[in-house]
Amino acid sequence: MSRGTLSVLTALLLMAVLTSKAFEVEDIVPGHQVAAQIGEDLVLWCNTTGCDRPTFSWRTQLDFPLGANVSRRGSSSVLTMKVGFENEHEYLCIATCGEVRKQQRVQIDIYSFPSDPVIEISQPLILGEPATITCHVPKVYPADRLEIYLEIEGEVRRMTEFSRESLSKSVKTKSASMTFTPSEEDNGKEITCRAELPIDEMEFEPKARKTTQILHVNYAPRLPDFSIPPAGSVKEGESVTLQCFAKGNPAAKVTIRRKSASEEVVLDSKDGVVHIPRATPDDAGDYECEAENEFGKVKRAETLSVEYGPRNTRIVAVPSNTVKEGDTVTLTCSTYGSPTPKVFWKKQLLGGGSRLVLEGATLTIKAVQAEAMGLYECEAVNVAGKESRTVEIIVQVLSPSTPEMSHSTPELSATASELSPSNPELSPSTPELPPSTPALTDQTETVTEVEDFAIKSTTYNTQHQATDSKGDDPEKETSLTTNGRIFTTYTASRNNIITYAVKVDDVGNSTEEDKIVKERIEEPDYVTPVIIAVSSLATAAGPMAALLIYIFRKAKINRSYSLVNSLKPKV
Repeated sequence: MSRGTLSVLTALLLMAVLTSKAFEVEDIVPGHQVAAQIGEDLVLWCNTTGCDRPTFSWRTQLDFPLGANVSRRGSSSVLTMKVGFENEHEYLCIATCGEVRKQQRVQIDIYSFPSDPVIEISQPLILGEPATITCHVPKVYPADRLEIYLEIEGEVRRMTEFSRESLSKSVKTKSASMTFTPSEEDNGKEITCRAELPIDEMEFEPKARKTTQILHVNYAPRLPDFSIPPAGSVKEGESVTLQCFAKGNPAAKVTIRRKSASEEVVLDSKDGVVHIPRATPDDAGDYECEAENEFGKVKRAETLSVEYGPRNTRIVAVPSNTVKEGDTVTLTCSTYGSPTPKVFWKKQLLGGGSRLVLEGATLTIKAVQAEAMGLYECEAVNVAGKESRTVEIIVQVLSPSTPEMSHSTPELSATASELSPSNPELSPSTPELPPSTPALTDQTETVTEVEDFAIKSTTYNTQHQATDSKGDDPEKETSLTTNGRIFTTYTASRNNIITYAVKVDDVGNSTEEDKIVKERIEEPDYVTPVIIAVSSLATAAGPMAALLIYIFRKAKINRSYSLVNSLKPKV
């Protein structure tokens, strides 16, 4: 063998040795164990070094179909697949460079956990009504490794696992449910469905998924918060605001009405607020707030009080403000205001001022006497003001009846000698007759306050009896005349007021007493002059009768009688 041939063989051998050492197949990318999610694309790279043009082949462990596409990119082979159950195998990449053959293995594990859970509520949540809440986890594989948790505000209410279910080569939607009866406090809380696929031998993310939803608990409006500040009461002229708020889901529509016996008036409210800039008594009354949504309605009423002073105060006197002495009169004072006024009856005094008679609306005066007459004031008072009215009580005092006066002339039966002028004691004379007592009128009289007076007087001595009768009660009769007394009457007239007084003098012991009998307002007295005239005629009747008897007897003696001659003076 020539030296040249030997050199070539040595070079070729050296090249073969060097080439065999440099040719390698690297780990398959992405790794020797891959967790692939069903339905996703998976790309496996088989890379070599130390060989410019290696050859490649792919196969499964048990020679199942590849279910993938093979492509070459330089010194690498690429296996691309749409992951399915048919790809759950061990794949082998074989690379050959010359006489050198090398390979790498990769295990494909498949799973399916593609999306977050879905929360489903069987019906709108209504307060107090049970509902079913279900959590759906779609397209899960392997389902026997799935766990589902239902939580409210982080508190687990239901946990479901499926380990007892048989494994099947399919993706499934798994669900877990619970019965939930919502309360008002649950409104606005978070409900969470958390699903986990805890496969420790597989490396993939995520292994847990969750979905959160806000609970909307529907309920009819609760009892409205209806207020009329301040404290539901204002003074006339002040401003007042009516506010109504009702909690409900969905939000309630609020209506404010003013109610009365005859009608209901809907007020113009904005967000449950009505503003009255200046309150009047007409604004007082009952108001109603109504809150309504699709699940029901509720109402609440409040009362607005408007304080105002007493007004339209009136006095009614029954039977009249003019009454007879001894009768009963009832005075009723009516008024209105807010708050309800207190009523006080006062009697005005002559010297000014007044005195409290009664607290209350009705004043009854029984057995009215002269002292009861005068001005009576009804005063109505409350925190917002006062108002008063007056009425005059007039007492009609009945005059005592005129005493019966009998002025009978005594029978005259004297003889002529007894009537002789020479016998003064037997001279014709008129029996002494008592002077007539001034008669008091029996007309209706109006008693007023007594005043001091002393204007005109008449004095006389009387032996007959006169009585001043005050009413029909015998105990109230007062005798004005007794034997041995001298009566002096005084009369004063001022502004159509006639005042009577009687002065009584006891003859025996000089005891003197002044007594006011009555003062009255009289209409023109036509009876008294007639009585005085009749009394005067009665007084003159006695002497005239005696004179006539004397004349008749004289004529009988003389057989004739001349009135002229008898009247001539005798010398």
